Amino acid sequence: MFGYLNKNALFWNTVTRALQTSALIALHRIFNHRSRHNIDSLLRIAEANICIFTKQALGRRKQGNNQKQPEWLNGYLRDAHEPTNVDFRRIRAHAEKYKQLYEVRYAPLRNKVYAHAVASDPSEIQPLVAKTNIREMKRIFVFLLKVHDALGQSYFNGHKLVLRAVPYSPERMRKSSSKRSPGGGVHVDIAREVEHVLLNAAAVETTVVRRRST
Repeated sequence: MFGYLNKNALFWNTVTRALQTSALIALHRIFNHRSRHNIDSLLRIAEANICIFTKQALGRRKQGNNQKQPEWLNGYLRDAHEPTNVDFRRIRAHAEKYKQLYEVRYAPLRNKVYAHAVASDPSEIQPLVAKTNIREMKRIFVFLLKVHDALGQSYFNGHKLVLRAVPYSPERMRKSSSKRSPGGGVHVDIAREVEHVLLNAAAVETTVVRRRST
């Protein structure tokens, strides 16, 4: 596996740089207070239009174009949850924590290295990189997936507006992807596909090397 990666180092370094740049640019748009499309705007719009999360609105969506209300709908709506302002305040508090984390540890790297070439000397860049943490960054992105899932589940299914646990370690994602559960998340699908591609590519490379040596 490592031999295959090293043989194509330029490609993987290019992909890594592109992904890092995209990740930091995306986080800036989500957490920077000047961004027009940040997470505060999303939650503010959702809370201002809380009527779309009511049982009545959910019932209309579930009935769709049917002229007659389905027999199961009343029971479904009885168990549905209507979010409150308290629910949104709880999510906003979590968002504020991650927003502050981004501003302190990741915004300087984005602003001085990836978005604007302010720092170019390794001695300037290294202190900025040293503040970051891969595990921490995973948690930031997983938090955003949780918010997306919570809003979607509330809107489409009437579930309680809570941030549900989402796997982000490679070990847990591998276990989750083995069953291909619909709630695994897009990041689990990506991890599974990356693993599949790398293992197959490494296997092909190993086969070619063996044939050449015989």
